[in-house]
Amino acid sequence: MVVCSSEGLAGRPLTIGSSDRGARLRRAKEGIDDWDKVPSFDAGEAPRRSTSSLDGTMRSVCVFLSALVLTGCGMSPENSLRRAYPQNKNTLIELLHMQLEDPQLVRIAPSFTRLDSDWSWPRENVGISPDRWDTYRRLFRQANIVDGIQFDHGYLFYFAASEGLAIGGTSRGYAYTKVLPKVVVDHLSDCPSQEGVCFVKMEPDWYIFQWVT
Repeated sequence: MVVCSSEGLAGRPLTIGSSDRGARLRRAKEGIDDWDKVPSFDAGEAPRRSTSSLDGTMRSVCVFLSALVLTGCGMSPENSLRRAYPQNKNTLIELLHMQLEDPQLVRIAPSFTRLDSDWSWPRENVGISPDRWDTYRRLFRQANIVDGIQFDHGYLFYFAASEGLAIGGTSRGYAYTKVLPKVVVDHLSDCPSQEGVCFVKMEPDWYIFQWVT
């Protein structure tokens, strides 16, 4: 059975490790215009993760096995994402600034978080206060970002929909970056079939993405 909730993403692999923390702290101080770090994925490559975070991943293996299924609510059509973008942009920007103020977090979802130094879940230290987490949840609902956000080497991904398995699924949503993506297409239907991320540009620094793992 596929359950429509963000808990299914607890097993999603991240490609950022604790070694990126210093750069993230500098970005939080300097502002969003310094998002120039080279992305950690390429055309045809699966997302990679730092070996410095493997211990945290092993601690999360039980959570991974119990939450292997990703959200099964259906993929958001590209046209729906385009239509919703203008009315949601201010909320997306607010989430962007909040994430920059919380550089210790690489993943913030409605039901779990991941620290740059600890991917285990559940854990006592979620990285933010309960009130601030509630604010994230409210903004997620407001912008229909059902699976939360993820920071990855100069990219901020907003997950609007995911389906499949954590070891082999597809996600769609919005992305903000100052980096020029390597795989940019006119429409999501033009994305390569292999694993990786491709982007459709909407306006400077803002994209729709499709991520296949």
